[in-house]
Amino acid sequence: MGLQERLVAAFLMLYQFTAVNFVNQIRVKTIFEFLKNGFHEINSSLDLSFEDDSVADEKIPFLAYLASILKGNSFFPYDPPAGSNRFRNLIAGFMRTYHHIPLNADSVVIFPSRAVAIENALRLFSPRLAIVDEHLTRRLPRQWLTSLKIESTDTDNPSEDVLTVIEAPRQSDLMIELIKKLKPQVVVAGTAHFEAVTSSAQLLSTS
Repeated sequence: MGLQERLVAAFLMLYQFTAVNFVNQIRVKTIFEFLKNGFHEINSSLDLSFEDDSVADEKIPFLAYLASILKGNSFFPYDPPAGSNRFRNLIAGFMRTYHHIPLNADSVVIFPSRAVAIENALRLFSPRLAIVDEHLTRRLPRQWLTSLKIESTDTDNPSEDVLTVIEAPRQSDLMIELIKKLKPQVVVAGTAHFEAVTSSAQLLSTS
């Protein structure tokens, strides 16, 4: 690398360092301006110096964003019940781009886990019979599962006694046979790994 190239590289590094520091100074100013209003103890003890630049690049922008949001609100803003619109848009965009599935944010709902999503869906639709992948039934209410005997139907919530869940094997052909014979109102199916990498995964959609 010649002298001219080294000078250009050094100039670019200096420019990048100066730009980052300038932006971080603005962010730090935003944080401390927010803390002046009723957060004097935090204001006097907060240390925003970091030995690792990557830690500073992560924490300072987040704290500045949080300060700017809370500056105009006296409470934490809540996202819609379906989850953050921005996050749902990102998931839908990922599915469209990499899997060619035509989704938008309205097609995506955020849950803490798959088990919570399945239980909420079953409570919402209240099917008489549901078939659920055997790997996804572990956290469902025990009285729903057919492998357990319900001794009494006199409860405060009789709808739970009506709902019956059958654990299904994670195999497409067996799942299809169960659907044809039992005609459940709700089906939650999984795909085995060996089926996910072969054409067998398409059986459910074509049958």
